Amino acid sequence: MALALGLGLVGVAVSATPASAVTGGNCNFMESQLAPGPDQVRIPAAASGNGIVACWLAIEAKPPTVGIKELQRAWNICYKPLNEPLISEDGYFGATTQSRVRRIQMAEGLDADGVMGTKTKFTMLWPVYDYSTHTVYRGRCWSKWA
Repeated sequence: MALALGLGLVGVAVSATPASAVTGGNCNFMESQLAPGPDQVRIPAAASGNGIVACWLAIEAKPPTVGIKELQRAWNICYKPLNEPLISEDGYFGATTQSRVRRIQMAEGLDADGVMGTKTKFTMLWPVYDYSTHTVYRGRCWSKWA
């Protein structure tokens, strides 16, 4: 497990997975993972009758979804340069969100296809939340896969 501030943690160099190669669907569910201490991280997932399955987020995703909102929040908290404005956390996957996914993928050494598939999801940083209050810690980001 690793806790990071901003871009201080670099992911593993792997390829991004195109949406067409991922089973599952749009990330319409949030999976909670425990982070170090009394904290948690929420990671987009797709719910099915058999539990949580792989999901993807791309320009063709039906908006709005909680997964897209969490992806946008991850950009704003874990990746956004100080001199840029926040992007809207509205749950819509438009051109701005797609551009930010590409930038996340480049920062993590992935193929920058603009689709948040399985490899992007498990390589990127996610915001850390206080487990008891469910409020996000600004500037605290986590990746259990590092």
